Amino acid sequence: MSQTRIWQIALAATLVVTAMALVFRAPWRDEYWTLYIAGGDTTWADMLTVRQMNDIHPPLAYFPLHVWDSWFHNDLAARFLNIFYLAGGFALAWFAGRDRPKETALYLFICATSFWFTFYGVEVRNYALLFGLVVPAVPAARRAFSGDKFNLGWLAVWFFLAMAMSFTHYYGTLLVGGTGLVAGVLLALRKRFADFVIVGVVSVLAVAPTMSWVLAKDFGGTVAEYAVGGTTLAARMEDGSDQFLRGLLLKTFIANIALTVAAFMAAGRLRKQHERNDAILLWSMLIVVILAFASQTAAVSIKERSFIVIIPPMFYLAARALPLAEEKGGFAARAARWAPILAIATPFLFIPEHFKDRERLGEVRKSIAAPGTCAGEPMLVFYRPTPQSPGFQPWFNNRVLAPTRGGPPKLIPVEQATPPEVAAVKVSPCPVKGLALSMPRGERQDHIDARAAFAKAGLDLSQLDEVNRGEGRSLIFQAR
Repeated sequence: MSQTRIWQIALAATLVVTAMALVFRAPWRDEYWTLYIAGGDTTWADMLTVRQMNDIHPPLAYFPLHVWDSWFHNDLAARFLNIFYLAGGFALAWFAGRDRPKETALYLFICATSFWFTFYGVEVRNYALLFGLVVPAVPAARRAFSGDKFNLGWLAVWFFLAMAMSFTHYYGTLLVGGTGLVAGVLLALRKRFADFVIVGVVSVLAVAPTMSWVLAKDFGGTVAEYAVGGTTLAARMEDGSDQFLRGLLLKTFIANIALTVAAFMAAGRLRKQHERNDAILLWSMLIVVILAFASQTAAVSIKERSFIVIIPPMFYLAARALPLAEEKGGFAARAARWAPILAIATPFLFIPEHFKDRERLGEVRKSIAAPGTCAGEPMLVFYRPTPQSPGFQPWFNNRVLAPTRGGPPKLIPVEQATPPEVAAVKVSPCPVKGLALSMPRGERQDHIDARAAFAKAGLDLSQLDEVNRGEGRSLIFQAR
C-alpha cells in the first residue's frame, strides 16, 4: 500500500473522530464565554461596546460568530462555523502550495491528522480560525519571500492572512512579528535593503490593527485572570514549561513519534538545501517561544493552546524533511514509512481529551428535567461574581438551561429574591430548590458563598441534598 493511501486512511480516521467530537463533546464554560462575547442574541452595538469590551483577546473571531449565532442560536450549530474556517484555510494552503504538490499534500496531511486539528477544530473559540489562518500563511510566506525578488501577489496574500492572525490572537501577532523580523534580517544580510524596508512596513501594517485595538482598549477590568497575584517567578515559569511541554512534547512529538524521529534525523539534509523559508519558519517559531516565556515574567500568559500558531510551521518543516529521511535510508527511512501508520492512531490516543465533559451540564439538565415538574417553576440561582462581565452569569444560566427537556425553570437570583419568591420555591413541586453553575473546580470560596447565599435567603440546607457535578463546577440543592 502506498504512503499516500495510508495518509488518506489516517485523514479519514481523524475526520471521523473530529466529526464525533464536534457533535458529542459537551460544550464548556470557555465556549459559552465566546458565544456570550460574540453576542448573537444582541445588537452589534451592544456586542462592540459592552460585551466585547470585557474580553482581553483580539476580536476578529467574534465578528463572524456574531452573525452565525444570530442565525442559529444553537450550541452545536455554532461549532459548524469551524468547518468553514478549516476547509477554507486548507483549500487556500493547497492553492498556495500547488507549485509543490507532493510537499503541500504531505504538509496538509500532517496538519489535519494532528491533535491540534481534532481538538481545537471543534471548540467554539478563536483557535479553529487561528489554525485555519496559519496553515495557508506558511506556504504563502514561502511564495512571497523566496527567490531573488518578492512575489508581490503572494506578499499581499500573506499580509492579509498575517493581519487576520494578529487580530485573532496575540500569539498570532508574535508569529507575524517574528516572521517579518527574520525575513527582514535575512534580506538585509543579502544587502537587499529595499526589500528589508518592504518587509518591515508590511509586517508593521499587519499588526497595526491589533496594536491600535490594544491601545484603545481599557484592560482595567479584564486582566484578573492573567494577574500574577502572589505567585513567584519560578512557579510561573514552571507552569509555563508544563503547558509548553504538554502541548509540544506529548501532543505533538510523542503523538507521532515516527514523524518526529524521521524529521529530526533528516534535519541536516534539510539544512543543506539552504532554503530561506526554512530559516524563517524555524527562527520565527523560536521567537514566539522566547517572547511567550518572557511575557510569563509579568503575567500568567502561557497556555498549551496558545502555541497552536507554531504547529503549522513545525509541520511544514517536517513535511519537507520526511522525503529526505526516506532518501537517507536506514532507521530514518523506516521511521518515515511508519509516520502515516502512527497518524492513523493519533486521534484515538486522545479520546478522553476529545470527549471530555468538564461541567457536566447535560447531567444538570437531566436532574432538572427528570421529575417532570420543574418546567416554569421558580428556582433560586446563585450567580458567581464576575466583575469583569456581570451580565455573563445570567446569560450563561439561561443559555445552558434553555434546552432542558420539558422547558427550563424560572430562575430567581438568590441575592435578589423576595420572601414571597423564596416561599414559592419552597412549595414548588420541583425538587430542585437551588442551583449554582459556572463555579470553579473543587472547593473554593465561591462554593462557601453560594451556600451562605441560599441559607440567608431562607433555604434550610440541612433538609436538602447537595449534588456536585463536574468536580464542583455545578451545584444542585434538591429536596431529599
